Amino acid sequence: MLAQLAGNVLAVVLALALTASVVMHAVADPPWYRTAMSRHLMATAASFAAVMDLTAVRILTGSSLESPWFTWLRLVVFATAPVVAAWRLWIQVQLHRQDRQARGRGEPARSPDRDGDD
Repeated sequence: MLAQLAGNVLAVVLALALTASVVMHAVADPPWYRTAMSRHLMATAASFAAVMDLTAVRILTGSSLESPWFTWLRLVVFATAPVVAAWRLWIQVQLHRQDRQARGRGEPARSPDRDGDD
């Protein structure tokens, strides 16, 4: 019982911290949408925050939200996680390829924030 309560409290605290992080990133200067990596960071953070926010809502309300609209909302929110994870993998693969090509030419590796996007 105590472990479950502690886990629930930690899940709610995590949801609050992640949501605050998204808000801070949204108001950051320079704007979050200026570089590909910053856009990816926002998408990852927002996806993770949304998943944890729904988890916190479920913890705090119990099963009172067992309704079709909440189920669909949960499905849509949880579906963002594999999309963002695949995006991260794609970025990592691209950077790995660029680094290998740069090393082959004797050039320094590219920074993920300097992709010619800004």
